[in-house]
Amino acid sequence: MSFIDKIKTSSGDLVYLVRGDNNGKAVWHYLQVENKAKLPLFLQNIKSDHIDVADYGTVLYSGWGENPPEDIINTINNHYG
Repeated sequence: MSFIDKIKTSSGDLVYLVRGDNNGKAVWHYLQVENKAKLPLFLQNIKSDHIDVADYGTVLYSGWGENPPEDIINTINNHYG
C-alpha cells in the first residue's frame, strides 16, 4: 500500500513523495501533480493498492528503496521547499 508525503512548494503544494512497492520491491517517486483539478483524484486513488503516478502529473525523480537518496532530497528541498 502506498503512502505519500506532501512537499511544501511555492507552486501550489503539488509536489509529493509517493512510496510504495513494485512487485514486492520498495520504490519511491517524487511527483508533481499536473494541476489542482487532478489533486483530489490523486489523493483519493493513492489509497488503493495500485496506482500509476504518471497518470496524475510529472515524475520528477524515482528510484528503488524506502527513501530517496540525500542528494535528491536536497535537490527537491532547494527547488520546491
